Order: sequence, then structure tokens, then C-alpha cells
Amino acid sequence: MHSSRSRPKTYGRQRSLLQDNLQDTSPTSSPDSSNRRKSRGSSGLNHNHNGTSNVTRLCDDDETVLPPPKIRSLSRGNSQLSIKASQELGSSPRSSLRASHELREAGQNHRFKDEIEYILDGLRSKDRVRVRQSCCIDLLRSMLKSEFLGLVKAYRYMDTIYDLIREDTNPIVVSSLVLILGLVVKGSQAYREIMTLTDIVPFLCDNLDSDMDPMGTLPSSKVEVAMYNDFKDLARQSGMIMKGQKVLAKSILLFTVATIVNEAVEEQDAEALALFDQSPDFYTAVIGILVQDLAWIKQPSASHVMTLSDVLDVDRIECSLRILERFSLVSKRPVTILAEQAALCPLLVQLITLCRGHAFKFAQNTDSMNLMLHTLRLLINMTNDFEPCCKMLAKSDSITVLVQNIVQFYDHCRQVRIPSGHGEAHAALNSAVHGYSPGPIDDLPLEDKEDDKDWRRQVQNDASGWYDILLMSIGLLINMLETNADRRAQFTETSIALECSAMGDCIHKECLCERSDNVLERLVDVYNTEVTISETTDNRVLSAYLALLLGCIIDGIPANETRLYKSVNGNTLQPMIELLVEFSAMHHDVHSSLGGDGAALDDGLFDSKEGSSSSSQEAKMSSSQPGGAISLDMPMSLNLDPLPILDDDATPPRSTITFPGSKADESAKSFMKIIQVLKDVESRLSI
Repeated sequence: MHSSRSRPKTYGRQRSLLQDNLQDTSPTSSPDSSNRRKSRGSSGLNHNHNGTSNVTRLCDDDETVLPPPKIRSLSRGNSQLSIKASQELGSSPRSSLRASHELREAGQNHRFKDEIEYILDGLRSKDRVRVRQSCCIDLLRSMLKSEFLGLVKAYRYMDTIYDLIREDTNPIVVSSLVLILGLVVKGSQAYREIMTLTDIVPFLCDNLDSDMDPMGTLPSSKVEVAMYNDFKDLARQSGMIMKGQKVLAKSILLFTVATIVNEAVEEQDAEALALFDQSPDFYTAVIGILVQDLAWIKQPSASHVMTLSDVLDVDRIECSLRILERFSLVSKRPVTILAEQAALCPLLVQLITLCRGHAFKFAQNTDSMNLMLHTLRLLINMTNDFEPCCKMLAKSDSITVLVQNIVQFYDHCRQVRIPSGHGEAHAALNSAVHGYSPGPIDDLPLEDKEDDKDWRRQVQNDASGWYDILLMSIGLLINMLETNADRRAQFTETSIALECSAMGDCIHKECLCERSDNVLERLVDVYNTEVTISETTDNRVLSAYLALLLGCIIDGIPANETRLYKSVNGNTLQPMIELLVEFSAMHHDVHSSLGGDGAALDDGLFDSKEGSSSSSQEAKMSSSQPGGAISLDMPMSLNLDPLPILDDDATPPRSTITFPGSKADESAKSFMKIIQVLKDVESRLSI
């Protein structure tokens, strides 16, 4: 028996949006019409061999059955059909149909809120440790997804998460909070979100200064061991712990603090930096971690195939150096504290020596290059008009290491930095001086050309870093010799193994490499070579740096004055004087064009007292010399005054975060002092 109400029809895959409503408003169908409609519906479907139904046109002499009209959009008010259908649906003509992406977004938000609230409920269970641990691991696993992390920031759930966990003492929970903070701070300008959390700086400093790392001890129960291993896997997936490095909460903390400090210095956020600077144990905690990590400094050279990252925790060391380097630019507190750390300077000098050996041995070894750059910047800031640090650094045989840097990095740079202009003369000079002359790539077999191109590209990238290290080594040496006559005399009287490779017995036992007493003459040879070439900004910048260094070495030492005068090209200092005058004028013009704020350019190119790489400056000045600098993690966009000299008994203020402007006038005075020294020597010896 047939029902008086016909079943809704499906025409193909399209069901009418108004089927039910239109049936409600139509007159009641008779059984005959219902049967007739049913029979027509069954006869109007042609079934194919695949079992699917194809819709055919339905016609009848007495009645034509068509599907209800398809309404394309209920939001169009100019269609009478749309208005009528909307009224039948009980809605306004401007119906609120939502796009599919809006529906998906709404669904994602609902799922996110359900998931985060479920996790937060578990974190609120104070008396159920396992539940809290499990919820922390689940939260970490979700926050590794960029969409989830973005929603946590957008809905400001970080405050709630931090407040629920920060007082917990369970190692897994504490370590999870540390990793959560690291994930949040990785985003651009995200440090501001972290700094708004309640007592965040004391939390970070207390955990850095703790005696035991939360992840330093393996749990006893199997469940906690599983969570412990899950946390380590998640930490490595985050990118904050490199493969092969030990997963420790302090390592993640150092990454987080280094990122915050770096961005705060870049943004000149003195308020955020002052919170760390005022912490009584912050600097000592970072220095303590650095000294502890550098205790294995000599171990990597034991094997010819062992790199720095095989033994040293490179990431932790780099983060510690980065923190101290950044703060030493804007505060005098870390410099005074570093001057009291007698064990640190020898380790830093050994680190420079070891990194130099590995930089030449392993192509594109970014670990050794970055560590050396951060170390040199830190030492430049420490020795900036501050005699205690200069004196302590000189006791660590640093002068010898810096001279070796200058000679060896120059030799390697000279072999690969051959500009296109004056190519034949330049290549002939390199061949005569260094016995090296690379052949043209067109002379190679076809199968070797690509390999040779890759090799040359790698070497050129390394050479950019070598050039940075070369200039920074000269700048650090100027800082140490400029204000102390005894060190200048010691510099020229010391025999130095200029070609020491800093590997093997030279590190572990005693260096037996051939030593030279003609260090001054070797530096003059480098200067003569660069002045002779004088093709690019690189050549002129390096020549000017060497002229400054040579002027510092001979100041007040007649024997050194005579040696320089006899070794320089043409036996005259007049070209050197003219170069420094030109360089000083260029220095003044650059700072004048910046309006004196130094916001977009480093003083490091012209003034060794401001610990920054010069290659970024050189790249801005010379558009014809590509590849002048390697890309560094740390922004070098601030010009900061030299740190003031403090008396030994002076107590620095509690917080001294300052971002002063350019020091063009003081830099000009330094240039004029050296220029006058050279003029006096020229006037006496030219007779």
C-alpha cells in the first residue's frame, strides 16, 4: 500500500534545497497521482552496466514532471524566485550562507578549542602527576604544528599555560614549559609575547643557574622513561637541539634567552634588556655554562676526522657567546664581570685556535666559522678601552693567535678572491707570492666542470667568512696594542709560528712549527700586496686596517719605526698617510649621510672599538664586489659608544642599558693620532 506522501526524489546527485518545504505547502496528493508519479520516477531512470543511474527527461502527454528549480544563491535579492524561496525557508532575502573555507576555519577553531581545553583540564589536576606529564607531552606534540601554535598565540592561551606549569617541580613538566617557551619565541617579534608573562626573567635565570638540569637524570619508572624519550624526540623535532647533541633543558633555555636578547638589542628595547641586566646571577650563570662547555676544547683535534660538533656542544657554546656578545655592546656590567673570570680568556683563545684549524680542514664548516666570529666580537667588546680585559687576554697568548689568524686567513683569502678586472696581472701576482694560480674552468673535461664549479662556490663562500675573521682579528689586535707600549714592544720581540695549523701536537703538546722573528715585516708584506692590487673595496679596506695596525705597532718604538720604513713600498710612508686620510674622510661622509644615528650601518668597518663585522658595511659600499660577507645569525645594525673605562674599585650601576649614537668624532681622533705618528716618522726618516 502506497503512502499518500511521496518520498523525496534525488535527481542525479543534486537534492533540492526546498524539497521538504515545497511538499509541505503543496496540496495533498491523491493515491493515484502518487502511484503515477512513482511509476514515472522508476521508469525515468536508466541503469547502466556499472549500477549507476542516469537521469533522463521525463515527459507525459497529461503532465510533465520536472525537478524543482535550483536556487543558485539565496543572497541575491533581485530574483523573485530567490525572495519567494527565502520566505518559504523562513529567512531574509540576504540569507547567511557561508563559504566552504569559512566553515572549515570554524571547524578548525572548534577542534582547537576542544583540544586545548582538554589539555588544560589535565594541567589543572594538581594531584595527578602522570596526567600533567602526559598533557605536557601532548601539548608539545600539538605545538610543533604551526597552525596549532598560531592559534595558541592568537587566542592568548600562553598566559594560562605558563601560569599552570611555572611553579611545578617535576622535571618533565618543567622541561616541557622550557620547550614551549622556545617554540613561542622562535617566531618573528615573538619575544614581546614572552616578556609579558609573569616573572618570566626570574624563571629563566633561576633555571639557568640551577645545579641540576631537569633532563640530566634518567627517570626510574618505565612510564616516565617513555615520556622522557618522547620529550627528547620532540625537542629534536623543534630544531633547537641538533642531531647528535644531548637534549638538556638548559640548552633550550640558552636558545630562548639568546633569541630574546638578540631581538631586544635589534629593536633597542632597553626595558626588556634591563630585566636580564638587573638579575644578580644571570651573567655568572651564562659564563659558568660556557666555561663548563669549553672544558673539552682540546678533545676534537684528537682525530683527523672528528669535527667540533662531534665532541663540543656547539649550539650551547654559540648561544652563550651570543648572549654575552650582545650584552657587552649595550651594558658595562658583563664586561666588568668577564674581567674577573680568569679561566674564560684562555679557553676563548684556544677556541679561536681550534676553530681556525677546522675552518681550513673542513670545507663549509659553518660551526667553526660562527664560533670564531662570535668569540672575536665578544673579545673586541671586552677590550674596548678596558685595560683589565686587555691585560688578562694578553696573558693567554692571544697576540700570537691573532697574528696567525691575520697571516693564514689572508693567504687563504688571497688564493680565492681574484676579481675579474686586471685578471692576468692579479693571477700572476698570486702565483708569485703564494705559488697558486687556478686554471680556467674551460680547460677542464666536461664531466669535471660541474664539480669544479661547486668546489669554487664552496671555497668562495668560505672566503667571505675568512675575510670577516681577518678584519676582526686586526681590530682586536689594535684594541690590545693601542693603549699599552709594553705589549707593542712584546709584539715585535716575540717569535711566532706563522704557519701553525693548530692541529694535533700543536694543541695537545708543544708546537714545534718553524717560528719567525720578522712578524712586522710579514704584516708589511701583506700591506704592500693589497696596496699594489688596490682593485676593490676589499683591498682598500684591508689596506686601511693594516695601516692602522702598523701605526699602532710603531708608536713610541724607534726600532719598529725604522723596520717599517725600510719594508714599506718605495721606502716612504706618504701613500699610507694618504690612504688613512682618505679613509677617515670616507668614514666621516658615511656617518654624515646617516644623520649621525648609525642605525643602518656598522662602525666596525672604520672603528675597531665597536665589535661588529665590517663585511656588512663593505657590502653596502661596494656594489661591484659580490659575496663580500657571509650571512650571520646575529643582526649587526647598531652603532654603540665604546664602553667607558671604570676604576678597579668602581661599582657599576645596577642597570646601564644604553643605545648611544655614532662615534664619528672619536673615530676621527683615533685616525688623526695614527696619521700624526706616521707623519712624524716620515719627516724624521726621509731626510
